Amino acid sequence: MSARLKYRTIHIFSITTCLALLAVLGPRLHDSAIADTQEKPQHVQGGGEWDPYSAKSEGAPSIQAAEEASRIRSVLHDRVHNRWYNVQILSQSDKLALNGEVDSEDTRRELLKVAQSVSQRQVQDELKLRPPIPDQEIKDSIARTLDQEYPKLSKELQVEVKDGRAALHGDVSSHRQIDAVLASVLMQEGVKDIESEVTVRGRPYPRNVSRR
Repeated sequence: MSARLKYRTIHIFSITTCLALLAVLGPRLHDSAIADTQEKPQHVQGGGEWDPYSAKSEGAPSIQAAEEASRIRSVLHDRVHNRWYNVQILSQSDKLALNGEVDSEDTRRELLKVAQSVSQRQVQDELKLRPPIPDQEIKDSIARTLDQEYPKLSKELQVEVKDGRAALHGDVSSHRQIDAVLASVLMQEGVKDIESEVTVRGRPYPRNVSRR
């Protein structure tokens, strides 16, 4: 085979190989380019102890979107207390969307207010109210918490729950004990407010505590 023919054969083979690779990798490169231009959603949660909350991201969000979500998280931590929310923050070119569940209309307003104060873009409300938690489920959760945190006191207290409102009865030895118990009960998911008729060494110490 002459040198010129050999060169042409190799040249044709190289072009054919490149075209084949481009046919295979082209769609993947195109999809990857599209994915890189889309900002990933940020998840923000509040609950558990009703004050602390965490944020996590899916994929690799843009620096601007991540910084904006971080600022929203910081402001929520400072301003929004005794609330439950599980929110997805979706940052787009011209707007910021909040999508997820909240425990009340008050929480919805607070989250939107915070987002609008942080972002200079339009904030779109896609939040929904979380379905109410059954009273028996709330009562069982309170009982488990009291058994774990106050094993001795739990035997002296009776708890009833109706429409998310907890009623406590019993007797304790100090004001500090009942105040600590009320704080723990209020942190339970689904509790709206508390009416306490617990006495302190037989003396009345009525307390009404509300999330609002």
